Amino acid sequence: MFASRSSALIAMLLAGILLAMLLPERLLVWTLPLFVALPLLAAGGAGTLIAGLAAGVLFALAWQGWVLDQRPDMTAGTDRVVTGTVVDLPETERGRQRFRLRVHAMEPAIGPQPRHIRVSIHDRGMRVRAGEKWRMRLRIQRPRGFMNPVGFDYERWLATRHVDATGYRIDPHTARRLAPPQGLHHRRAALSGRIADMAGDSQGAAVLRGLITGDRRAFSDATWETLRATGTTHLVAISGLHIGLVAGLGLLGGRLLWRGAPLPGPRHFTATVAGAVAAAGYAALAGFSIPTQRALIMFGVVAMASLLARRVSPSRGLLVAALLVLTLDPAAALAPGFWLSFTAVALILCLARTGTESMIGGLIRIQVGLTLGLAPLTAAFFGGWSPGGLIANLLVIPVFSMLIVPAALIGAALTPIAPVPAQWLLTALARAIDGLLSLGRGLVDLGLDFQTVAPPTLAVMMAALTAVSLYLLPAGTPGRWLMAPLLVPLLLGKTEVPAPGKASITWLEVGAGSAAVIQTQSTVTVVDTGPGWSGGRSAADLTLIPYLQERGIDTIDHLVITRDDSAHRGGSIALREQFSLGRVHAPPGFGAVSFAASCRSPREWTADGVRFRFISPGYGSPAPGGASYCLLSVETGGGRILFAGGLRESDQGFLHHRAPLAADIMEVPHHGRAPEITERLMNLANSAHGIISAGYPRQDDDQSLNTMTALQCRGATVHHLGLKGAIQAQLTPEGFAIQRGERFRRARLLNAGSRRPDFRPDPNIPYDPASLGMPTATREKDSC
Repeated sequence: MFASRSSALIAMLLAGILLAMLLPERLLVWTLPLFVALPLLAAGGAGTLIAGLAAGVLFALAWQGWVLDQRPDMTAGTDRVVTGTVVDLPETERGRQRFRLRVHAMEPAIGPQPRHIRVSIHDRGMRVRAGEKWRMRLRIQRPRGFMNPVGFDYERWLATRHVDATGYRIDPHTARRLAPPQGLHHRRAALSGRIADMAGDSQGAAVLRGLITGDRRAFSDATWETLRATGTTHLVAISGLHIGLVAGLGLLGGRLLWRGAPLPGPRHFTATVAGAVAAAGYAALAGFSIPTQRALIMFGVVAMASLLARRVSPSRGLLVAALLVLTLDPAAALAPGFWLSFTAVALILCLARTGTESMIGGLIRIQVGLTLGLAPLTAAFFGGWSPGGLIANLLVIPVFSMLIVPAALIGAALTPIAPVPAQWLLTALARAIDGLLSLGRGLVDLGLDFQTVAPPTLAVMMAALTAVSLYLLPAGTPGRWLMAPLLVPLLLGKTEVPAPGKASITWLEVGAGSAAVIQTQSTVTVVDTGPGWSGGRSAADLTLIPYLQERGIDTIDHLVITRDDSAHRGGSIALREQFSLGRVHAPPGFGAVSFAASCRSPREWTADGVRFRFISPGYGSPAPGGASYCLLSVETGGGRILFAGGLRESDQGFLHHRAPLAADIMEVPHHGRAPEITERLMNLANSAHGIISAGYPRQDDDQSLNTMTALQCRGATVHHLGLKGAIQAQLTPEGFAIQRGERFRRARLLNAGSRRPDFRPDPNIPYDPASLGMPTATREKDSC
């Protein structure tokens, strides 16, 4: 009885920490008083459990407050001379290096000191290595990334790695290496380099380095895509499977050592200590990454129970391990790996209890259970699932567990003492892994590729979890057959499309550029593709392309480039490589697509009852050969949107155009940096909503902020994507609706805020009423 009650209390503490870490800030603010009051209202055993829930919430909130205190005061960026140690393996890409710097000191010592800074350096002549100590001048700022419905969550990723600031070097003459490479990460980098020299530069050798040292820097995009498509990415992330395997080998070695040598104490003591040492050693090789820390803690709970001769049920041990992980690092709750690893262990424990078949049959049943049981999480975190994962994991996991990982560790151990046998072994393993990658590509060629699904709703998730629960029941249980139809909405669900006569529009946050997607019932139109970056990359790789893929889109019927510059066409080539393009509309001279058509009026078309129309320029100053911009109007019977982002101040002649320009929503010209034409155009079109597609304003004199204030003073509602995140709107025959920004909808406490930044030039001012929550609109209207 006591054990069950204590397990329930642990579960409530866990639930409290998870709630405080995962609930959006807008919901957490309203529910916090409830968590404080409930323990006072409840009595008896229920009161203890509710108090546990409240304690978990308050602990996680206090921890997040402490983390926020480590972040720089000024979002706009401030210069500091930073002394610190490189604590991971630096990434090098097209002349740029990025690494995590553990901060020892900052000068001047004003404001908080971050734990770690994510540093970027653009200097081909400067090489930073793991374990070095540096002193350099950096421009640092609070972490901030794009906030879109789909795509990489940079802010959450930084939070899970304890990064409190990002920065870049601004003065190459002040950078000084204070100490040569040393410590754990230097040894990891050296071992990874030796393996590369011995095993070659194939992708099999790259995977081998990842398995031994956690160094996955040499993985190609094709390798990542193969692993993702076959559901085997977990095999190259040193986590529970690898730590458990090495711990098991250590246990076996400890037992053999106890038998062969006259060691004191019981056999299980020697075996457990040997297993713990082996697991800790492997975790050190991986740099004590977050997944390895979780796995090590899980094994530590089991080992401690064994050493203390305590009988702990597997479920209780799992709860204790999860609580320890979140107590030591609450940010682990933000990492998909936390949920996947603990859920996988829980599924294995449940499936192992009910099995009665042969060993092979049991392995197949467990793998099927893992594939089905983890499908809701993979759909929620990664937007799909891998039907080939069942076959691939059944074939590959035994090979990795019994052959590749043990042999790889033996090869790594031999590198300093027997280089010739080590090279032979590592080369053979690299070739074997190359063969497994080819097998994975073969499964993809058979159509067993990663399948994108619609973002699961609460009802779909509940149906999928019910199906998983039915699978865990013994065979012959009445109603167990329902699991198949209950899984269909999750595994085969597609994103809803607008009804005839309606259109869904999404402006994505892409930084200093613009990108929007217009979807009708049967067509997709993309307006601009975001900015291009150095080295051939673009914002579309992280924003527009994942958004389209998650919605199951493989054909873009119309691509509109509103101006032929990097801020609008930066992702055009990447889009052309990933999707089938229909009609391309652009200003004259657009070179990214050879078959682009001019966007001169009266070009127009109707799709599913939604009218698309280009508006011709007037008497402006067009570029040679025609107008330098495209102006697109999208309308239904109830609303109209005008995409005017391609206009500049130099295009004032357009305002002499006499065609009707009424628009309920307008994407304002030049990312909010053309205030005169913006205000005149908004007045001419009588627009109630303005969309400013611009990056986050890093300076207090940012022109987009001034434009936003001016438009708000005239009564318009302004949506600044750099502040609010992605914006979604709907056009219907009856009217239009526009939602609040993505950052407001789902930002958590550790995310950057959605309000206009408060710039404080004097960091010694301890009290700033404006920063304590005065509504943004009030401050902005006061400046009208």
